[in-house]
Amino acid sequence: GGVLKLLWDFVSRKVPSTPDTVRSALLLLSMVASAEVDIVKSNLDVIVDCALDEEAEKDLLLVRYACLALQQLVPVSKTKGTYAKPFRLSETHRVFERLKAIVLTTMGQLDLPDWLAMAEQAVNTVYALAEHPDQICGDILKVLFEKLLGLIATPALNKTGDDVSLGAPLAESSQKDASSENSSPGGEEQPEKNLTQCSAIFLTRLVSVIGQVALKQLVYLECAVLSELKRRRQLEEGAREKEQSVNKTPGGSKKADKEASMEDEMGLAGATADDAEAEVIRRICDSHLVIGDTAMLARLQAIVVYICTNPSQFPDARLRTAAALSLAKLMLVSADFCEAHVQLLFTILEKSVEPTIRANTVIAVGDLMFRFPNLTEPWTPNLYARLRDGSAHVRKHTIMVLTHLILNDMVKVKGQISELAMCLEDSDQHISDLARLFFLELSHKGNAIYNILPDVISRLSDPDIGVAEQQFRQIMR
Repeated sequence: GGVLKLLWDFVSRKVPSTPDTVRSALLLLSMVASAEVDIVKSNLDVIVDCALDEEAEKDLLLVRYACLALQQLVPVSKTKGTYAKPFRLSETHRVFERLKAIVLTTMGQLDLPDWLAMAEQAVNTVYALAEHPDQICGDILKVLFEKLLGLIATPALNKTGDDVSLGAPLAESSQKDASSENSSPGGEEQPEKNLTQCSAIFLTRLVSVIGQVALKQLVYLECAVLSELKRRRQLEEGAREKEQSVNKTPGGSKKADKEASMEDEMGLAGATADDAEAEVIRRICDSHLVIGDTAMLARLQAIVVYICTNPSQFPDARLRTAAALSLAKLMLVSADFCEAHVQLLFTILEKSVEPTIRANTVIAVGDLMFRFPNLTEPWTPNLYARLRDGSAHVRKHTIMVLTHLILNDMVKVKGQISELAMCLEDSDQHISDLARLFFLELSHKGNAIYNILPDVISRLSDPDIGVAEQQFRQIMR
């Protein structure tokens, strides 16, 4: 108790402390709170007053640590198959007012190196704790886009009114036609054509926030909202079962009781409801978040796509890195958006000059292959091709992603497996070790190794592949 009190005294500056001491104290408290959440819950005002005040706008690392501490308030279910009651704060709570103010106030201060890390955690905190996070992040995106329009001297953002929701409400979206078309921000306005007039740092920050909001909106819908729907249904079913057991009479219908019992045993009622709810969420993600005419993200994705499509106009490597990452996050949200831009993403993977962009894109492709396997399956050879990349960093990421996909049966072991076999003789020791580990794990999956041997021998024996005899012998060992 005494140690925790001292740490909170450091945070509240009741005892003399340096900025490093305050940050360290807050980071330690967030670690402790992962085991005892009341440590943060009972000191929420201290965090807001001392780590999210106006002075904190000069220390964005402190704001980031404050966000990490606040995220410990998210309850975690301790029993498999059950869902914890969510802890949510009103969207007008001081926490979100301060986070929004800090993000918007410091957006234009281009000399702050920790802005991106802070903004990412601020968005994460809003989605973890706010009752209506899409409204808060919609407001942030609207203001940021208006700042952008001011910088490039184009007309105002919103011709259609003040609705800045990231997507249509659940009830409305489930009734709307799912055939929305892509649209640029503001209808006929296409401010992305003038983006080169903007600071690269400002654009980097903007596209990073767009991508992070899109990703967290997806997680919010598919995890938080869906889990809450299931939790409420479990409570309703529990109350109904209790009522039925109380009201059950000996003269009741045996046939009806038997049918209800069979449905319960087979889980048909719950499974049907799960499927219906998941379908509503999927439709919202596919058609009402990053594509359509009204959602804010649908207006902003054109900026990200334009930067990725025209890399020669944007020489700043950090901007192109952020744009490629944001494009991948937007593609994770919607199958329709993914299908429309999958070729662009693989073009980035193959033609980007910076190894960092190619390595990041490899990881993003792995995530997309998990989420949309049917859409990305035709592009599998392009992923295997990165095993021959000139950068060891890219090759390492590629073999790790392919190992994960193959061992989880998301990618079939077929023709290109010889590319992985050649990695056994890679000049980088770490990569050759990863290849050995892959084949060791694959050998535990039945006869998988024996099934691929004919194909590997055939491919490596091909003169066009150019594998030397000594190298071939080493690989086949």
